Amino acid sequence: MWLSFVIPLYNCEKYILTCLDSILNQGLDNDEYEVIVVNDGSTDDGVSIVDNYCKRYKNFRLVNKENGGVASARNRGIEEARGEYIHFMDADDRLLPEGMNTLRDTVLRDNPHVDMVTFWAHTVDRYYDSDEWEHIRPFKILYKGSFWEYGNKYGFGWSSWIRIILRDFLIRHNIRFKNYYIGEDVQFMMDVFTVTTATIIATNLNIYRYCVRDGSALTSVDNLHIKKILHGYIGLFKNIRIMELSSPYRKDIFEKEIEHFRYSFFIRMLSASFSIKEIRTILEEAKAEKFYPIDNTRKKLTAYINIIVCFPLLVYVLSKPFRYIFIPYIKPRIHRN
Repeated sequence: MWLSFVIPLYNCEKYILTCLDSILNQGLDNDEYEVIVVNDGSTDDGVSIVDNYCKRYKNFRLVNKENGGVASARNRGIEEARGEYIHFMDADDRLLPEGMNTLRDTVLRDNPHVDMVTFWAHTVDRYYDSDEWEHIRPFKILYKGSFWEYGNKYGFGWSSWIRIILRDFLIRHNIRFKNYYIGEDVQFMMDVFTVTTATIIATNLNIYRYCVRDGSALTSVDNLHIKKILHGYIGLFKNIRIMELSSPYRKDIFEKEIEHFRYSFFIRMLSASFSIKEIRTILEEAKAEKFYPIDNTRKKLTAYINIIVCFPLLVYVLSKPFRYIFIPYIKPRIHRN
């Protein structure tokens, strides 16, 4: 068996069927792969849907556990997996038909036991152009070599679902997801790339569809959720800064992701209906951790943010009109937290 699909499941009954059907359409024989769905304490009928698949297909398994978050669910999947490679999928995402079959036949047959193979994804939202993205287009291998060379040239890439990873690699180096409210992928990939001598093949095979859905944790504008997101961004910033200091990789490869977190932080803050007192508390915490002011003042947007965050009242005033823009126009385009 060469591939294990690991899928955390939490209240995704509307989407899990499409996800599982996409796996069945990968052009793989049943003895070549397994599907491990880790039920993370779901309360809807998604578990029943998965259970029906398990009865029909012997290579489908449902693992039940108490709710502990996506990181703990993926870690359980690592322990349960028996395939040579692991692919981490989200329950509301899907793969293009024949995608993994194409990856195996065109990459792995000539490069067995490589530690990681990466591919591309496309985000599905209300702006989705299905005619353009619903088929596998011509592709090529972009890079083949060590993590060290790849990381210094391209950066890490923070999403776990655009790659397959050798299970033995994760076991040997004891690499697991850490239980963060957001950004567990980021820390996971940073830990993966500390093994600089590992081997990687990067392709532009565009086979994964990341689905942005209303009501998900990624698009929620609930104040409590956003407050947790903001604290999560600050925590990620601290972790990346710590790793940046000790990492053998070029320091500037960390800056792009740090910049992304900073901009996302302020977009999220403006999208909430916080009081002036709450805004002041959040900004004080961010400033104490040197999350802002942002030192890259060459960009006009950065300069504007540095000015705005000095005045909690100004943040409060701007958040009013911003929410009218955020909900219909910006929220659907959010790909990650």
